[in-house]
Amino acid sequence: MKHISYLLVVATFFIVLPGFTGHDTPGQIKVLNSTVKKNGNNLQTEFILDYSQLSIASNDQLIVQPVIIGTNDTLRLPYLLFPGKTRSKANFRKIRLYGTESTLLSDTHTTLYPSKKASNVYNYSQNTPFEKWMYGARIELWQDVYGCADCHKVLAKILLNDIANPPLVAFITPKADTIREEHIILYISFPWNQAIIRHDFRNNATELDKINQSMQHILNERKGQIHRIVLTGYASPEGKYAYNSRLASKRVEAVKDYLTEIYPTGEILFTLESVPEDWEGLKKWVQNSPLQHNKDVTDIIDRISTPDERDQFIRHLDNSVTYNRLLREAYPLLRRVEYKVNYHMAPLSLEQCRKIYLDNPCRLTPQELFTLANSYPKGTPEFYTIILTTARLYPQNTAAQNNAACVALMQEDLESARIFLGQSESSPQDLNNRGVLFMLEGNYPEAYQYFRSAGNHGCMEAITNQQNLEKTQLQY
Repeated sequence: MKHISYLLVVATFFIVLPGFTGHDTPGQIKVLNSTVKKNGNNLQTEFILDYSQLSIASNDQLIVQPVIIGTNDTLRLPYLLFPGKTRSKANFRKIRLYGTESTLLSDTHTTLYPSKKASNVYNYSQNTPFEKWMYGARIELWQDVYGCADCHKVLAKILLNDIANPPLVAFITPKADTIREEHIILYISFPWNQAIIRHDFRNNATELDKINQSMQHILNERKGQIHRIVLTGYASPEGKYAYNSRLASKRVEAVKDYLTEIYPTGEILFTLESVPEDWEGLKKWVQNSPLQHNKDVTDIIDRISTPDERDQFIRHLDNSVTYNRLLREAYPLLRRVEYKVNYHMAPLSLEQCRKIYLDNPCRLTPQELFTLANSYPKGTPEFYTIILTTARLYPQNTAAQNNAACVALMQEDLESARIFLGQSESSPQDLNNRGVLFMLEGNYPEAYQYFRSAGNHGCMEAITNQQNLEKTQLQY
């Protein structure tokens, strides 16, 4: 079998070729209409045959047989038998004496008898298990006349249909990103009224290890060159705003001092920022909490503009019951330092990408993930998983969303494909894939317009899809 790459298995497609309607043959039969429908795992062949002008010698019989002809395979479908009067009697006599196998009737779709008194039109319909080799094949009507002495005459063949190839999806290679950003949230604990980092204080060892792993990954695994580190300190709202402002700034400085003491950061640019009181963070926590007075707290945050007044109003709400709960549950989560590092990275080998993907896929760029995905044959579970993982890790990367749409279309998941395409951006590949979606939905005119537009912008997959429709589905 010929291997077909980048192909999408179509759930249902229709092939209607009115251009082949009305072909006369030396056998005096005429095809009025023909269609091919692929429904699930079956191929349905239908045509209307007019044999009103057919004349069969009494001792002869005509066999009209649809045949699917692929590149390397051929499949004969059950045939129509037109026996002359004498041959018909001989067939019945053989059946009585020797059974159906003694005649040509064993694989017959039906037997027809031309008559001037009856309607000589027959609707042929046959379901056949579909196999991949049938994509791009053609269906012909073969005509054979057999005489009484087993003489055989081959008549002209009639082309019924070409079977459409499945549409091609178009992937986009994400742009190579030589500058990466890594973002980590640190919950470093400080002794009361201090801005000194103690490695043995509370959970600091675990939190500081996040920085150590990040720096080791960048400097050793990626052989990267750090360009900038942005540190943003957040404080919780209890106490005076001015005090919290100074404390947040000092704690950010403490994290910077920790980094410069351990790592060679002489050429690194530092940006230090602080949010003295994280009221927005508190508001989000309260809105998602089961606090009895959560609406009262959010109202205070929205209504009172001065931070110190907000703190007092919440403190006096329900005799400080809510305030004390916030001190225990919410405020520790607000005291944090956000660490962002921008770095230039050296290119990774395929094996390095594979190892990092297994350990922490978010440390690979969309372009690296796409390269890794393409190391597996398209259509394999590994390929699908990496493409969909990329879309999940990088929801703003339009190439990743486009490629996830391709995978969804290849898996015949039209709803997911529609969602991913909604997050993609207009490009020749995107236009092609929207055409594929329309084609799978059975909207061939709309699909054709998208293919033509994408093809005009240089998408080769769209040009192939357009030609596929023109040959088998539509006439333009």
